[in-house]
Amino acid sequence: MDFTKSLLAIFAHPDDETFGCGGLLALFSRAGGVTAAISATRGEKGKSHLETPMTPEELAQLRAEELKNAAKILGVSRVETFAYPDGGLDEQSEDEVVEKLLTVIKEFSSYAILTFGPDGGSGHRDHIAIHKFTCRAFLEAQKFDSSPKELYFRVIPEAVKEMRRNAASSRPRTPGHYHDDGGHVSYSESEFIGIDVRPVLEIKNRAAIMHRSQNPEWFLQLPEQIRKEFWEKEYYNLAEKL
Repeated sequence: MDFTKSLLAIFAHPDDETFGCGGLLALFSRAGGVTAAISATRGEKGKSHLETPMTPEELAQLRAEELKNAAKILGVSRVETFAYPDGGLDEQSEDEVVEKLLTVIKEFSSYAILTFGPDGGSGHRDHIAIHKFTCRAFLEAQKFDSSPKELYFRVIPEAVKEMRRNAASSRPRTPGHYHDDGGHVSYSESEFIGIDVRPVLEIKNRAAIMHRSQNPEWFLQLPEQIRKEFWEKEYYNLAEKL
């Protein structure tokens, strides 16, 4: 993975860019690479961990602002929020979403594209949907003069997933947003790229704190072994190289 190239991160919710790949984005920025991020929804159905009650629209506006603030810390040069319904991304027109993705891909001229793997990392329906839409957009973008050359998936080894599931057993999930089986798929973990993000961990932590409505302290206070494997290291899979 060449950190001096351009990278477009395409995810489902505000905070996916930080909690999922904040270290990678910071490493690209530090090495001189140019990054951009897309959130397909504004996360209005997520649980707010703030004391002040909020309407879905108020939470959506806050989370979109949190995304901008976190992206600035990570050195992300461009942020797009599509505002599709949170929890309903898989019900949207695939053609429409792909077309919007293609517009940004063409304008940004990204060398590499990053999204969730086919299981969405956690089985979240929106994550799985944006994976599907992004894969199609990557292939259709090959018609552009400056087309993306690499497609990466953010992945998590099964052992690390199990540690995370155990640690997250007390964190409630939004009903109806997840596949009952966790969206499990089989990966060849021997092909995973493990990236040590400790050199930029302070940047990743500061970006995480910007997502104050999503209880970032939970990630920052994980038990040491889980923190080392889940927060201080990020795993990726090179899905396509053209």
